[in-house]
Order: sequence, then C-alpha cells, then structure tokens
Amino acid sequence: MDHVLDDAPRFSLRWSDALLLTLCIILGALIRLDFLNAVHFVIDSDEAIVGLMAKHILEGRPVPVFYYGQHYMGSLEALLTAVSFWFLGVTAWALQLVPLLCSLLLIPVLFFLTRECAGRTASSVAAILTAVPPAGLVVWSSKARGGFIEVLLLGAIAFLVTCRWLKEDPFRSGRA
Repeated sequence: MDHVLDDAPRFSLRWSDALLLTLCIILGALIRLDFLNAVHFVIDSDEAIVGLMAKHILEGRPVPVFYYGQHYMGSLEALLTAVSFWFLGVTAWALQLVPLLCSLLLIPVLFFLTRECAGRTASSVAAILTAVPPAGLVVWSSKARGGFIEVLLLGAIAFLVTCRWLKEDPFRSGRA
C-alpha cells in the first residue's frame, strides 16, 4: 500500500499514472463532446448571457464584475470566453470550449490533489470518477453557464496549493 507522504517529487508520474491520466482526459473529452453533439452544440439562454458578456468585453465595453442579471456570480467565464472568441471567432463552439477545457483540466488537478491527501490508489479513482461523472456534472461541465466548472477548478487548485503549503513549512513568508 502506498503511503501518502512518500518521497517522490510532487508532480512526478509513473508511466502507468501518466497513461491513466491520458486515458481519463480522452474519455472525459469523449463523454462531454458526446453530450454537446447530442444537443447539436446549440446554446441555451444561460450560455447566451456568457457569450454576450464575452462579446461586450471584445467590443471594449467595461468588464462586468458580475454575471448579467445576478449579483453572486462573477465574470471569469466571460473573460475566458472573450479570449476564446478572440482566437476562434464568436461561435457556439468557442463559447463551449472554455467549460470543456476547464472540466478536462479538473481531472489532473483532482488526481494530484487526491494523491497529496490520500495516495496513488485514491488519486486513480478520483481521476476516473472526474472523467466519468454523473450526468449533472457532465451538463454543468460542458455548458457555459456562468462559471460553475471554473469555480470547481479554482477551488481544487487552491486546495492543492494549500495542502502542499501546509505539508511544508507553513510559516515561510515567501510560500504564503
């Protein structure tokens, strides 16, 4: 049984772990793309709001602090979508690419976070479960709905950084 506090470098991967992560990312992409294909890449009203916000950002309007019409969700997804629009044009595909990429990035982040907290076996299970999530998470990680998957990704990154910081010397001011 592997130990949580092994001496291996933090981001090092065995070839079997790298293969598992690669397969999980491919499988996760196929599941999410299958869902988007099933709805013919048609955007819904929530996605249209994110797209409109991104379009306004590209047009040089002030960057909105909040998701239009709500005062509890920010505009991170719209900012990322504006970058996607700038590179790929204002299309439904460019709009849906941002949550898709964030959901795929979540797979390795949760792998490393779980390995940090619970070891190799648990991290493999976490990667598989993130790649093949319940239907609700497939929907919310494939559609631009205001930033839900981005919040999960940022939270997982913050948790990973915090776990590593606490395992080292938490009182080093440079690390904090």
